[in-house]
Parts: sequence; structure tokens; C-alpha cells
Amino acid sequence: MENPDDSREMVRRVKEVVSKILGVPEVQLAPEDRFLQDLGADSLSMFELRLAIEKEFSFTFTEAEVSHLYSIGGLADFLDRASRP
Repeated sequence: MENPDDSREMVRRVKEVVSKILGVPEVQLAPEDRFLQDLGADSLSMFELRLAIEKEFSFTFTEAEVSHLYSIGGLADFLDRASRP
């Protein structure tokens, strides 16, 4: 069973990284925010975000995984599931 506190912590950590890379204050970020459409990310900032997330979470994405991650909440959910044994 998923712990809601763990999910909220994952969203908080993802928002922290997104804020640093995209320059959007954390308080203005929401789980439903989409990187390209809502936050104005371009291909370079998406690459930088990928590298920062991989470093922060000690995780390496495959190209297929990256192509399906559109939002803060989606990324947090994915990382939460991937971090479980």
C-alpha cells in the first residue's frame, strides 16, 4: 500500500529540482503542471532537468521512460514506483 506521505515527499523533491532548473518558484508549481505546455521548458531545459533528476535520485532513465513523462506529478509517481523494491 502506498504511503501518502512518501508520495508528497517525492512531489516536493521533484518540485525542488524543477524550480532550480526552470527558474519557477516552488510555491508556483503544482503536480499537474506540464513541463513543456505549462512551464515553458524547451529541449535544452528538459535535458538539464533529466540530468538533475538522475543525479538527485540516483536513477538513470531510458529513452522510452523519458518520452512518457510530461508533468511534475507524473514524474514524481514514476520515481516513486521505480524506487520501490
